[in-house]
Amino acid sequence: MHNFSADYSEIISEPTKPNFIKEYLDKTLPMSKSELKNKIRVKPKEIMYETLPPLDHDPYLTRHRSNIIKSRISEDKSTPLKLENSRDVSCFLDSMIVSSIEKIQNKMHDELLVSIGVKDSSPIFSLPTNLVELKKQITQADLLLWSLNTTKYINISDFANDFVKGGILKKPQGLSLDDLGGPSSRKEVKMLSNWLNFMLEKILKNTDFTKGEMFENAQIIYTMCLKEIVRQIKVHCADRGELLERVWKTYFSIMIKTINIYQKSKILQEKRFETETTSIKDRYNKEIVELEQKIVTRDQTIKALNEQISDLTIKLKTSTIKCEELKHRIIVLQQQYSKDKVRLIRLEDDYRNLKEVQKIVLEEMDDNMPGIKKVQTKSKIRFRELSKLFLSDPLCGDLAQVNLPDNAEIDFNALIELDKIDLENKMKMHEIQGKIEETAEELIDVALDTKDLVNSVDITTITELEDFVDPPVDSYIEEHLPPDIRILESILIEKIKNETWNNEEIENYFGKNIAEEEFKHFDLQIEVENPEEMHTDIFKGFRSEKQKNTLKTLVKKITMNVIGQNKKKIASFKSGYDEMVQKRKYDKYETLRLRKQIFLTYKENVKLKEENEQLKEQINKFLSSNKRRNQFKRVVHETRKRTTVVKEFKLNQRVVLFKKDTVSPAEDIFRKALNNKEPRSKVSIRSITLLKLINTIIQDYNMQMKEEQIVQTQPLHIYAYDHFVAKHGGLKKVLETKYKQFLSACDFHKTIPQIGIFARFLGLYEPLEIEFFRTFVLTVDLLHKYSKLGVEINVSETDDPLIPTIRCYEVLNEYFHDKFSESELILIRNDLGKITKPCPKCINQGVVEKTEFALFVIQHYKNFLKLSTNNVKDLFDAADLNGDKFLQFEEFDLLFRNIEAEKYAYELSINCFQSYSDLIAEMNGQSYPAISYERFTIFALEKDYFKKEAQEKFIGNIDSNELQRRMQILHNRCSLIIKEMKWRAMQCGKNSPSFLEMINTVKKKIEENDQRRPVFMAYKLLNEDTKIQVIDNVIGRYLPNIVSFHSHLKPMILKKKIEITMLKRQITWKRSMESVEDWEDRDLKDIKESEEKSYRN
Repeated sequence: MHNFSADYSEIISEPTKPNFIKEYLDKTLPMSKSELKNKIRVKPKEIMYETLPPLDHDPYLTRHRSNIIKSRISEDKSTPLKLENSRDVSCFLDSMIVSSIEKIQNKMHDELLVSIGVKDSSPIFSLPTNLVELKKQITQADLLLWSLNTTKYINISDFANDFVKGGILKKPQGLSLDDLGGPSSRKEVKMLSNWLNFMLEKILKNTDFTKGEMFENAQIIYTMCLKEIVRQIKVHCADRGELLERVWKTYFSIMIKTINIYQKSKILQEKRFETETTSIKDRYNKEIVELEQKIVTRDQTIKALNEQISDLTIKLKTSTIKCEELKHRIIVLQQQYSKDKVRLIRLEDDYRNLKEVQKIVLEEMDDNMPGIKKVQTKSKIRFRELSKLFLSDPLCGDLAQVNLPDNAEIDFNALIELDKIDLENKMKMHEIQGKIEETAEELIDVALDTKDLVNSVDITTITELEDFVDPPVDSYIEEHLPPDIRILESILIEKIKNETWNNEEIENYFGKNIAEEEFKHFDLQIEVENPEEMHTDIFKGFRSEKQKNTLKTLVKKITMNVIGQNKKKIASFKSGYDEMVQKRKYDKYETLRLRKQIFLTYKENVKLKEENEQLKEQINKFLSSNKRRNQFKRVVHETRKRTTVVKEFKLNQRVVLFKKDTVSPAEDIFRKALNNKEPRSKVSIRSITLLKLINTIIQDYNMQMKEEQIVQTQPLHIYAYDHFVAKHGGLKKVLETKYKQFLSACDFHKTIPQIGIFARFLGLYEPLEIEFFRTFVLTVDLLHKYSKLGVEINVSETDDPLIPTIRCYEVLNEYFHDKFSESELILIRNDLGKITKPCPKCINQGVVEKTEFALFVIQHYKNFLKLSTNNVKDLFDAADLNGDKFLQFEEFDLLFRNIEAEKYAYELSINCFQSYSDLIAEMNGQSYPAISYERFTIFALEKDYFKKEAQEKFIGNIDSNELQRRMQILHNRCSLIIKEMKWRAMQCGKNSPSFLEMINTVKKKIEENDQRRPVFMAYKLLNEDTKIQVIDNVIGRYLPNIVSFHSHLKPMILKKKIEITMLKRQITWKRSMESVEDWEDRDLKDIKESEEKSYRN
């Protein structure tokens, strides 16, 4: 097929060739000269000024093109034309070119008509519309030149559809007659673009192709189109086409090289990353193994140390117990020793006194017998020796200094009196000596009594008693003597064995007649001087011997009497011992004979003891229950009294909350107290009484807080006012004066720590938030709970109590164990060490001031609130369905009912809302209570509601991409979803204006394509709530009919009804199980019919 546009491009691209136009016209379009002459003659000026049809309807471009052609033709004037009548060459050439162009246009017009519907001719260019033929025309070189061959590094399936759709125009380009004519005409371009649209749409409509095949076929089509465009450019201008091809080749090769280099660098980076990750994993595993080995070794050392510590603690406890016992025993023995020592000292004093008396008696004897001096010195010395022998007894002491009288004249009466005195002294000295011996024996007995001399009694079982054989009584008594008698016998036998009896000592003790033997040899020892003197001396010797004999006989009599008495005592003791032995024999025999009865009585006794203990426990339980009942009655009475008295005041305060113009009496008094502070002279409450009053207010607050009777947001000064109202009744003036005195005293005594922190909660200075007063009360309650830990430190009543650190640690663990992790608790303990002080009582214990510890707990609770608000913020924004920045009861109940389905109860929801509501919302001219975001976070954290697990259970653990996808689907199907939700609300009778307003606000957010998480949660809340309400409605509608129809199945159906009501929040029908993507091809009628069928089923 001949292409006229290529010929036209040759004409323009080679203007300097000699006779080019003539040759071209002679070859292609032979025309008769007559026709030319006629045309020139008829219309010479019109042909000269005739122009080509405009390109893109631009006359300036068309005029420029004709001027170019004229200039190029006029340049070649050297070639003359052979015509009969010579004319202007330019006019002729213009006419020839115009005629040729007209014929080209006519030919293109004919071809266009043929391409549209005529069968005779063919189109300007021929590109196949079949992919098989198109692939045959494309070579591998063309693909390497014009197409992208790096698809092995690219995932084609990701953008195959976009690759095909990108080249399709929405409307194909239309063809007109203006497009005809000229080289590489716009007609070819439009036809080429229409061909490209046709081929690409054909690929898209073919469902048999995979995405990879779709990409390859589209690549072939684009390659062919690009090749054809370059060809058309070459036809218009070969240099331009070659330049475009060269630029395309170089740029395309550079792009391929950059892609390959990038891919290689990516592969190298991945390999490096893999090697680094493997090395890091190996090092990490090695470190883990080393750390595990360290942990094992340290655990072993810890175990060993703990065992050593336990052993040492046991030893320490035993040693301390033994030391205490020994100390007690030493103290007892020291006391006994001191008492015995005192007794010995007294006896020694008495003994010395008696010795002095004896000396005085002997001196008087010397004075009354002066005649003894006349006797020879030998007899004098002998007499003194005899007296010394008599007085050398250990009971008398040292009497070496005794002087005997020398005078022989003796007064017998004086001698008799002296004998009596001497005898009495001797008897007293014997008694003292016996007492000394008794005290010595008592000391020995004390030493013996320290040992445990009591034999343990073996407890026999029933079988041993039944198999027991009665032994003979005598042998049993001999074997089983009483311990005290056996010990006495052993002591007596040992004393008898250890004592040595010497006749000389016995004679010295009882008085040997040594003077008589000496008197026998008296004649040999004296010197005879004067017979009269000798006579008197002998007479005196007889008298003194007689006197000595009388003393000795008296001593003997006394000793014999004592021995006789002792013998009688021993005989009575033996008789008593025999009687006791016989009695023991008889008792033992009787016990052995009645052992079964004894065992039964013992068993009954044990049963009686157990019954007695049970009765005691029952009595204690009854007493405790009675005490509790009385306490409960007292509390009920007090609460009734408080409610009856305070009811009117609380109603007035509630009215004041709604009417913002008025002020409550408590608020009025409090403001006056802040402005007008009382001086010291007018403060009538002392610090101690004020502390007691504050403690009673805190205890009442804690009790009402546990019973959930107090409003969370009620200021403390209003609660204190209510306390005075309950205390003083309806006496308004009295309670107002008391309340003023209380506020002034709190402000005056604020330097005391316990009063100062209460004054801060009241708002008198540096106010603390009322939300944290509950934390303060709970901290005080926990400190009272763990009051037994640590050493108690006593301080004055006005000083700040000192709390041991052990107790503080327990309070922190109790209060923050579910709020912070273990590592965070360790950090909190370290922070507590900064405010810890040394204990004045115990070295191993630190102490913290009570108010400082309470402020420490409040500060860390504030930090916990700051960290935990992010999780609750989405819930609050989702529940705020009408967008007024606070929650009304309907919104709060909707959130509570869906998120905490297992814990939900309507009464619980009302109580929580009333206790935590802190705002008054105005809607449609009416006022309603509401909850702010701050109070909502405190409620969620204190009551342990709305945790992250509950949120994930409600909406699922979806990431950001999944959330965007679902929100996009909701945006696309928003109208159908909202209609469905409103239909459900109408079915369950929940089409109130406020609920419909919530649905409309969610609809606006979805239509605005707000893809935040709270918007999806708000939609989920409304959707699930309407579903559950419809289920409840269906259950209430269909179950009574079933029960009335099947009356014999009524108990079972009622049981099933209870199960359904317990599990109704987990029931979903077929509609809820369908995914969100299935909403696209459904209509509202189909949804209604399917749901009604599911309800009936």
